[in-house]
Amino acid sequence: MDAIAKMDNLSSAAAFVEGGIQDAFDDACSICLEPFCDSNPSTVTGCKHEFHLQCILEWCQRSSQCPMCLQPISLKDTDSQELLEVVEGENH
Repeated sequence: MDAIAKMDNLSSAAAFVEGGIQDAFDDACSICLEPFCDSNPSTVTGCKHEFHLQCILEWCQRSSQCPMCLQPISLKDTDSQELLEVVEGENH
């Protein structure tokens, strides 16, 4: 196998591994790395990142920016957004 073919194979393998790792985290909270489940519900931010509601509320006690992309945090679900505003109000 020539050097170019080896490089192509390595690139394909790296992309496969990276994709597999990303797929594994698609069903887990990026803060605690635990899977989403009925007993620990998730919420989606305005920037389209998904976290456990409890994890993102705790995160917001320390920072008002998304831990993934650093945009200001807002939550799509109205009830979750109200909880977020209460948490943020306690910090100011």
